[in-house]
Amino acid sequence: MSIHEYVFVTISIVYGLAITRLLKKVFMVLSLDRGLKATLTDYFWSAGVIITLIWFIWIGFSIQGVDSLDYSLFVFLLITAIALYGGAEFSFPTPDRMDGSSESRLRELRVSASFILFYLASVATANLTVNDAGIGETARLVLVGAIISALIVIRPKWSGVLAPAFLLQALLFHTPLQRLVGLAP
Repeated sequence: MSIHEYVFVTISIVYGLAITRLLKKVFMVLSLDRGLKATLTDYFWSAGVIITLIWFIWIGFSIQGVDSLDYSLFVFLLITAIALYGGAEFSFPTPDRMDGSSESRLRELRVSASFILFYLASVATANLTVNDAGIGETARLVLVGAIISALIVIRPKWSGVLAPAFLLQALLFHTPLQRLVGLAP
């Protein structure tokens, strides 16, 4: 096995756990007859998180072509994978961890947004240091998602508007990792 394969087996385990946990929670909430229900906000936010996760996995395949895979890149990939795991873990209600109140749900959404904000800050930092991109280019790549995530952390009651905006930015603007691995047009 090459070093790339060892690295991506480790990272793929984290991705697999994140996607599995998120999908399990969606199916649990859909199949429960109890009072815990997910809102449209939960579905929008979770969809944005899973698109971000899938995009990160896709970009990871292109890193196989990078000749100089070193320890710092491995640590970066592991930290961002863990941040995305945290974002996925808290993005959807969990029947065994919630009391069903909207305050409890908003707390979990804030935690998810905090992990996503950390992920975006990590990508911005890597883009500035590894790729020598300018501040303007880096801001353009991560600013929308970072602002939305920060607003959810600060004002979680605005999540009804911010979650669809996060999903939209995940669909349209989630390209910071392309720059990191040199795939941006």
